[in-house]
Amino acid sequence: MSEKKASKNKNEEDKDTLDAAKLFVAAIDFGTTYSGYAFSTKSQPNSIYTCDWRRSSLLSNKAPTSVLLNHKKEFLAFGYDAETKYMSYLENESDDEDSEEEKEAVYYFRRFKMALHNQSVDMDSLIKDESGFKMKAIDIFTFAIEYFKDQTINKLKRTLKDVDIADIHYVLTVPAIWEDKAKMFMRKSAEKAGIKGNQLTIALEPEAASIYCQELRTDRENKTNITFSETIKKGMKYVVVDLGGGTADITVHERQPDGLLEEVVPPSGGAWGGTAIDDAYLRFLEKVFGEKVVQDLKLKELVDYTELIHEFEVKKRSIKTDTTTDIVITMPVGLMNIIKKHCGGIDAAIKKIPT
Repeated sequence: MSEKKASKNKNEEDKDTLDAAKLFVAAIDFGTTYSGYAFSTKSQPNSIYTCDWRRSSLLSNKAPTSVLLNHKKEFLAFGYDAETKYMSYLENESDDEDSEEEKEAVYYFRRFKMALHNQSVDMDSLIKDESGFKMKAIDIFTFAIEYFKDQTINKLKRTLKDVDIADIHYVLTVPAIWEDKAKMFMRKSAEKAGIKGNQLTIALEPEAASIYCQELRTDRENKTNITFSETIKKGMKYVVVDLGGGTADITVHERQPDGLLEEVVPPSGGAWGGTAIDDAYLRFLEKVFGEKVVQDLKLKELVDYTELIHEFEVKKRSIKTDTTTDIVITMPVGLMNIIKKHCGGIDAAIKKIPT
């Protein structure tokens, strides 16, 4: 879709013919905080297959956008698996502090998608892992996309048996407010991950959401069979708000007489996603206990720091519009000790806060 009503030229028609020949469509939602994938078949497009990840009591169709590499800078794990292995590495490293044997390093990259937001990126752009080690951004993005491609192929083959990978068309979503250079970067990463250009569509996140919503039931309890598309009459406009982990995209679509959707207000937004709440939480801790406490926690007690952020994420996602009870977040022992060292304890730190 574009700012003008969508009209097909010859090239688009050829592309649609090529895409229509594919038997499967696999969608990769590459998010700042969490990512996931799903697929459907040409014969049953509304039967969508997804993957479930579980960590502790949290069950989700998505996994953390985290990539773990070994000491040779080879792919080791993604998502919850990457988190768990990295935490285990940190714990073992802490236990082996007195050992003279040098431990093989690992490199842990998380929430790296925002490196493409409002920045000039190219094939040589670098991003940092949790320890500050730098690698080419395109290599890390490629590892992540390749992981999802392989997961999709494996699940397709397990679910539907005789699958030819040439019959898969991939859709990779990106924020609408991204610059063209960032969108092209994602395409290059996908191609480097083994997805051919004629098997790939780059889709804007709010547009994908808008199209998906057309088939949603207006009644969450499914007491009616009315879809969203049936409630939006020709000529009606509606606002699409895509609140992601890193960015927020806002746009307005209008249903045309022929049923197509037109973008009547160009996308706008900014870095106002869920990670902005995480940043505000850390700033709150800095305000209460001081910047030095948070810095020491990350530098000296990285296991506790990671667990603190993870628990905040779980609690943040559990809050509903009707939540009235207090939200309790457990403070790790490492943080308590650092607070005691710098502030004399939690009570003493709170008393020092200006009223």
